[in-house]
Amino acid sequence: MPEDRRVRKTRQRIQEAMLRCLQTTPLQSVTVKAICAEADINRSTFYAHYADPFVLYEELQAKTVEELSHSLDHLAGENAFRTYMVYMVRYVQEHQAAFLALVNNDSRSFQEAMTQAVQRFHLPGLEQFGSRQPYVLEYFYSGTVAVLSYWLRRGAQESPQDMADLLLRLMAS
Repeated sequence: MPEDRRVRKTRQRIQEAMLRCLQTTPLQSVTVKAICAEADINRSTFYAHYADPFVLYEELQAKTVEELSHSLDHLAGENAFRTYMVYMVRYVQEHQAAFLALVNNDSRSFQEAMTQAVQRFHLPGLEQFGSRQPYVLEYFYSGTVAVLSYWLRRGAQESPQDMADLLLRLMAS
């Protein structure tokens, strides 16, 4: 049965309120009271949708990764890794509030989820590392998350194309 429109809108308001709270408050300190005040709802409405802020956070994380993964589906057969990188950086820029909130509050968990979402895209030159490929992947994805987070915190002044080129140059060096 499809979700009722009112339920979707309420959940969206709660999620947006959580993201606003995470911009100024660490996840461990975000309270239901703060989320409710930000969303302009009462506590019973919050608890009708989520057990606590951590469950809400996990849903936000899963939703963000799923949306990115889904948005990259049309590139699954693409051989040009740069095309994928530009598209991913552009997506991150368009959803920067969510990405910054998630990275700044639980970067390891979010990074692992992001890595799983993009693993289907083959990194060029990976074969040369043989059995050490997992280390190279960890280095690349950790570095990518760190560079993109820094880029967003600085106001995303460079274009997604410039950032994708930078990431590719870093990977090649």
